[in-house]
Amino acid sequence: MASDPLADVALERLPLLESLPAEVRAQVRRRFVRATQSFGAVIVREGEPADALYVLTSGRARVVKRGDDGEEVPLNVLRAGDVFGEMALLERTTRTATVRASSDVEVWRLDRAVFDELLVTWPDLKKHLELQASLSCGDGEALLDYDPTAGTSTVLLGPTVNGGSIVDALVYPGYE
Repeated sequence: MASDPLADVALERLPLLESLPAEVRAQVRRRFVRATQSFGAVIVREGEPADALYVLTSGRARVVKRGDDGEEVPLNVLRAGDVFGEMALLERTTRTATVRASSDVEVWRLDRAVFDELLVTWPDLKKHLELQASLSCGDGEALLDYDPTAGTSTVLLGPTVNGGSIVDALVYPGYE
């Protein structure tokens, strides 16, 4: 259970959770479990069943995939605040890549059983997470904003959302 004040702040500001209604966000945040990994440790392994999603709260980790010749192909570097493992959890598939600690790391883990329980309690959570995970505008950014009064989520798409140049906005009714 997330009880570290710094982790609570980090989890509260996660793009994955920040646009959820406060009640749902608080429930989800409380269900994360802290774990530490040493340099070189495998956090998730390519091909294994997806059993949790993770938030990296300190340190760095490398995302690698096995190439055709068996060599590791680097795909990405994860830093504090990055989330991984959510798509395989949502899609009930195996891990598509390995994530290995590049330093000592701290992660917050949300186990599949807890995740599934949350989806039963809040069915719209799955739609929200799928949308949040799929928001990508090439080199641009996307912002998901939930309006509890209207009961809608608005997706603002554009090359520089933070700079104010929004090229499109999509509204999803009842998206809580």
